[in-house]
Amino acid sequence: MSRIRDFLKTLDKYELAYFYKFKLNTYMKDSQTEILNFLEENAFDLAEVEELIKSNPKSKKLRKNEVCPRCLSDKTREDNVELYDTGRIGGGAHALASEINSNEPNLETNEVKCNVCGYWISDPNNEQPILLKFFRNIFKRNN
Repeated sequence: MSRIRDFLKTLDKYELAYFYKFKLNTYMKDSQTEILNFLEENAFDLAEVEELIKSNPKSKKLRKNEVCPRCLSDKTREDNVELYDTGRIGGGAHALASEINSNEPNLETNEVKCNVCGYWISDPNNEQPILLKFFRNIFKRNN
């Protein structure tokens, strides 16, 4: 059995809906086919994706740092990254420029992403694409 199938088995139907909507297209075609086959084998109705997302019963009051604010899943991934100057205001080492001495090694920190929907929970280098940030801000305003 593949790693993707093992991961999909850990998701509830609401998480599967978010995964389908936000992450399916980030996979290569063969993996997309495997994901779609898994959904079909498990009688997941693609026509209900939007309704499942709207009716997600997970409480928004229970949000914590380790819970995704978009899909409310606790299936997050933390990656150790090196802070660097992205040239964007507010990003990574750019924000810490006064604290970084060029003779010292680069600082490291963690970025946090949701494994279910791909939401960037913590982006210390401010790398997320501009359009993603735009939609993320709209999402925050609508909640």
